[in-house]
Amino acid sequence: LLKSTVAGSGSFLHTSTYATTSGIIGGVSNLSIDMTGAGSTSTAIRYATATGVIYRHRIDNIVFTNCVESVGMEAHASNYVTDIQVTNIICESTLGRSIYISRSRGFTLFEDIQINGVGTEDYEDARFEDFIGLEINRFTSTGPTPVSHTVTITIATPGVVTWAAHGLLANAEVSFSTTGALPTGLTAGTVYYVRNPTLNTFEVSATSGGSSIATSGSQSGVQTATSPAYQSARTGLVINGSGGGTASVWLQRILVDSASGNGVSISNVNFLMADWLESFACLGNGITFTSCNYGTLPNVFGRGSAG
Repeated sequence: LLKSTVAGSGSFLHTSTYATTSGIIGGVSNLSIDMTGAGSTSTAIRYATATGVIYRHRIDNIVFTNCVESVGMEAHASNYVTDIQVTNIICESTLGRSIYISRSRGFTLFEDIQINGVGTEDYEDARFEDFIGLEINRFTSTGPTPVSHTVTITIATPGVVTWAAHGLLANAEVSFSTTGALPTGLTAGTVYYVRNPTLNTFEVSATSGGSSIATSGSQSGVQTATSPAYQSARTGLVINGSGGGTASVWLQRILVDSASGNGVSISNVNFLMADWLESFACLGNGITFTSCNYGTLPNVFGRGSAG
């Protein structure tokens, strides 16, 4: 077990440039990395592309826990990673986007990836962009299953929501819908955060850790609360190829389950081969395709999603 409290924008492991003629394959394997207490922009393993091109790196059999970012890379206008492979990784109790590969050339492989999110998420699980060739096999992203329940809301300072045995913790996300009108102070579809939870009641705030909201006016109809709430910024898997639309993508056995936003977003791809691509019970669109020229999609499923 390795544990880091890297401050600020630091990284636990920083991979550097490998010479193209050396024939050496650098790598990191068989570790458990816990980033509890690290800074809000920290990364567990970061490719140092700000200083050069990264060649032929391997990451295998790593368990990441409490990471803001598990595998990422530095921004650079021309440097990139090429021929990298990331296999057999688990991202637990995520605190931010687990995987970010922003510029790659040659062949990029991610295989046997499992990302287990937490209840409050307003970030993507994995993003791949500006690449030439990308293969992802056996990728699973899971979030908490959304739960909806009929509630009552008091007109008071603060307003109190009654939901029997709700099980929500402080700062959990919640949104409201209604067949009539909500009390003044609450807006349907807006993300709120749980405050002062008891067994059957809670208050809400506009921001995480903020002040409880007072309700006023009148209300009508049936009020329903849903947690976690829809988050437009939350997508399980984002694949955005090169701007010229020359990228090729191979996907096999991809599952995004219970994302609080969209499930899978694929864009700017010339050729797409996807076998067993599934989005299940996401609060946004199940799967979206934008500017994809050619593709073979033998088994694609969108189940239980909003669109």
